[in-house]
Amino acid sequence: MEQEREGSHVGSHDGSTPAALRLALRTLPRSARAAQASELAAIFAEATAGRGRAAVLREAADVAGHGLRLRVGLGGRGRADGIVAKAAPLAVSLCVGQGVLYVVALVVMLMNQPQFDQLSPSDKVMLVGTVAATAVWLVVLTLLLVGRWGAARVLASAGVLGQAGALAWALPEATGSRSFMVGDSLLPSLFVWVLLLAVPRDMAGPVLGRDRGAAAGIALLSLLPYGLMLVIHYPNEMALAVGFMWVLPMLLALALARRGGTGVAAFGLASVAGLLRFGVPTLASLTSPSAVAAGGVVLVALAAAWRSRSLRAAERRAVGS
Repeated sequence: MEQEREGSHVGSHDGSTPAALRLALRTLPRSARAAQASELAAIFAEATAGRGRAAVLREAADVAGHGLRLRVGLGGRGRADGIVAKAAPLAVSLCVGQGVLYVVALVVMLMNQPQFDQLSPSDKVMLVGTVAATAVWLVVLTLLLVGRWGAARVLASAGVLGQAGALAWALPEATGSRSFMVGDSLLPSLFVWVLLLAVPRDMAGPVLGRDRGAAAGIALLSLLPYGLMLVIHYPNEMALAVGFMWVLPMLLALALARRGGTGVAAFGLASVAGLLRFGVPTLASLTSPSAVAAGGVVLVALAAAWRSRSLRAAERRAVGS
C-alpha cells in the first residue's frame, strides 16, 4: 500500500515514468520514503515533463542515488561525501586503466584469428564483454570530466546490466575459474557504479585541476603490473603482486585518514576497485570462494556498524552543542 501511495504522486505523462520512480524510491529508508516521496515525485515529474526516456532514467538514477546516500549516512557536504565525490572518478579511471590489457589481448588475438578461435564460447563472451565495459568506462570518465554526472550514471547502469547479462550467460559454460570471472568482470563495475550513485548532486561537478591529475595517475599506476610482467618472468609471484598491489594504497589511506585530506582517503577508496578485480579472485583461489564471500559479509557488516556508530556520535555532539 505504501508503494502504491508513492507511485500515485507521480504523473502519468510517460508510461515508464511511474515504474522507474517507484523502483528508485525503494532505495530510500522507510522513514525518508514516507517523508520525501511527494517532494521527490514532484521534482521528478517537473524534470521529465515532455522529455525522453533518457531524462527519465537520469532522474531515476538521481533518486536512487539519493536513497543510497541516505542509507549509508551520506547526503550532505561532510567529509565522507567529499571523499566519495573524489573517489568516484578515480575508480572509473582505474577501471579504464585495468581494461587496457584486455583491449590489447583482443586486438592481438583478432590479428591472429586461429588464436581467437581456440577460445571457448564463454571465454570469447567474457573477453569481448570486458573490452566493451572498458569502452563504456572510458565514455563515463569523459562525461565526468565535463560534469555530466547524470548521463554518466545512466551509462554506467546500462554497462553494469550488460556485464551482468554476459556473466550470467558465460558462467554455466565456464572452463576456467568462476571466481576469477566474477571478480574480473562484475565486482569492480558494481563497486564503481555504487560510488557514482553515492555522490551528492551538489558535489557532482566537472573534474578539474589536481583531481584530473590524480585520475591520470591512478590509471597509469594500474598499468604498472602489466609492464613488470614483460620483464619479470615469475608468473606465480607476479600473480600475487598484481592481485594484492592495491592493498598498499588502501592501508596508506587508512593510516593517513585522520590527518590527511580527502584526496588520500579518496585514492584509498578507489583502490578497492583494483583489489576486487584481481585480489579477490586470487584470494579465492588460495582459500575458497565461500570463505572470501563470508569475509566480505563480515567486513561490510563491520563497516556499516562503524558508520552507524559515527553517525550516532555526530548526532549526540550536535544535540549537546
